[in-house]
Amino acid sequence: LLPPRRPLCLVHSLRELECIYSLYVFIPLLSLFLPVFSFLTDGCGPPPNLTFAELTEEYRNLTEFPVGDTVRYRCPLGYMKHPGVSPTLTCLQNHTWSEALEFCKSE
Repeated sequence: LLPPRRPLCLVHSLRELECIYSLYVFIPLLSLFLPVFSFLTDGCGPPPNLTFAELTEEYRNLTEFPVGDTVRYRCPLGYMKHPGVSPTLTCLQNHTWSEALEFCKSE
């Protein structure tokens, strides 16, 4: 059984009254809204800067990526694409980027 609902009220002045309700009222209400905002923290931050490649233009200014999103890199001047190695990274379910294989090599 839950205790009776009694707010704790503090009187700061004749015009200001602050009431705090028991946590057992607040926590269930909060839990209703948290799933709605979970997309704000799910996913990955900016992809890593790589010494051997650079992000393509379309991804350079983005800072949040949902799980499953893939970003593409290109080889800078002085590097060539390593055949058979994909120049992409993917945002994984653990909110990290997939391993960056060395898909560009120095010429």
